[in-house]
Amino acid sequence: MRAHLRYFWFRVVSSLWLVPVSMIGAAVLLAFGMLYLDTVRPPSWLDPARWLLRIGPEGARQVLATIAGSMITVASLVFSMTLVTLTLASSQLGPRLITRFVSDRVNQVVLGTFVATFVYAILVLETVSESEAAPFVPQLSVMVGLILALISLLWLVYFIHHVADSIQADTVIAELGEQLSDTIEHRFPEIDLPGGTPLETPFLDRLAEPPGVVAARKSGYIQAIDAGALLRRASAQGLVIKVDARPGDFVVERAPLLFVWPRERLSDDLAEDLEKPIVIGPKRTPTQDIDFAVAALVEIALRALSPGINDPQTAMTCIDRLTEALAEIMADEEPPSLVPDGEGTIRLIVRPATFEGVISAAFNPIRHAGRDHARVLRRLAESLAVLTTFTRNQEQREIIARQAAATEATCRAATLDPLARGEVEQSLAALRKALAERRH
Repeated sequence: MRAHLRYFWFRVVSSLWLVPVSMIGAAVLLAFGMLYLDTVRPPSWLDPARWLLRIGPEGARQVLATIAGSMITVASLVFSMTLVTLTLASSQLGPRLITRFVSDRVNQVVLGTFVATFVYAILVLETVSESEAAPFVPQLSVMVGLILALISLLWLVYFIHHVADSIQADTVIAELGEQLSDTIEHRFPEIDLPGGTPLETPFLDRLAEPPGVVAARKSGYIQAIDAGALLRRASAQGLVIKVDARPGDFVVERAPLLFVWPRERLSDDLAEDLEKPIVIGPKRTPTQDIDFAVAALVEIALRALSPGINDPQTAMTCIDRLTEALAEIMADEEPPSLVPDGEGTIRLIVRPATFEGVISAAFNPIRHAGRDHARVLRRLAESLAVLTTFTRNQEQREIIARQAAATEATCRAATLDPLARGEVEQSLAALRKALAERRH
C-alpha cells in the first residue's frame, strides 16, 4: 500500500492540472462569497472598501470583461511561448526539461492564478444588471476582481523570471540532484530489518525445488515495490519469495515477476494478492528507481560532451551532483538482498541497487564520452578522491580503486596535450595516495 501511495502522490504532484483545478474551485467559492456580501448588509468594517470603488453597471461590465479576456489571452500566449523556449532548451539538456516544466509548482500556481481570475470575473460579470427597475453592481466583487488581476500581473512578472532561471543548466542539474537524493532515501527495499535477531540462513534447500510463478498482470515499467507488504504476506503464508525485477525494470505481460516457494501453497487468489504490492506504470519515474535518477544527470553530461555542444563545464557540474549522491549511498548501510521476517527467517530475495552498480552507471558513460576532455577526466579523479574519504569498508575501496584504474587507462589512451595530461595525472596521483591512506 505504501508503494502505491507514494506512486499515486508522485503522479498527483507532478501533474499540471491539480493546482489549477483547486484554484478554480477556490475562485468559484470566492465569487459566491463576495456576491453574497454585495447582496446583503456587509460587516461595518467593509464599508470603506464598499465605497472606495464607485462604478456603474456599464463600467463594471467593461472592467470584468477586460479582466476575463486579458487573463485567458495572457495565459495561452505566455505558456505557448514558454513551451517553445523549453523545447529549444531541451535539445541541449534533454527532453526531461519539459517534464520538469509540467511538474514545477510555480508554473502550476501561475496557470491556476490566470484561469481562476478568469473564472471569477466571468461569474461576477453574469450578475451585473443594468435593469432600470433593479440595477445591481457588485462593488466589492469588482474590487476583488481588480485585486486578483493585480496579483496575476505580479505572478506574470515572476513567472518570466522563473522560466529564465529554470532553463539554465545549473538549475536543472541542482533539482535533479535533489530528486536523486530523495530517491536514495526511499530506495528499494525500503524496509527496516529486525535488529539483534539471528538469521536463519539454511533455506537454500527449499530453493532447489521448482518454484511457483507469479506473472505480471500487464506490461510496463516497475514504479515501486512495497517490500514490507510482500514480507508480511510471505511471513503469514510461510513462503519464500524471490522478486525477479527491481524498480525501473520493464516487465512483459504474463512474464515471470515473482518466484514462490513452496509452490503448492500458491493459488490464483494468493498470486493476485502477491502482485498487488508491485506498481507497474507506462514510464520510468524516480519513485524508487535510482538508475533512472542517475541516468537523468548522465544524459545531460553526455549531451554537454557531444561535439555539437562541447560544454565540459556542464558535464563537470553533473559529476559534482553524482558525487554527492554516491557519498549518500556510501554513508548508508547496503540494502539487503535477503530480507528476514521478525523471527529471522529469510522470506524475501530481492535485487537492490548497489554502490558498485550506481557508480558504474554514473561514471562509466561520462568517462567514455569525456575521454578527450582533460577537465572532465580530472574532475572524475577528484570526485573519486572525495568519495575515498567516505569509504566504510574494503569492498567500497576496491570499487573506487577499479574506477581509478579505468580513469587512468582512459587518460593514457586519450589524445591530450602534455600539459593537460600532466594535470590529469597529478589528480590521479592524489587519488592513489588517498586510497593508500585509507587502507591503513
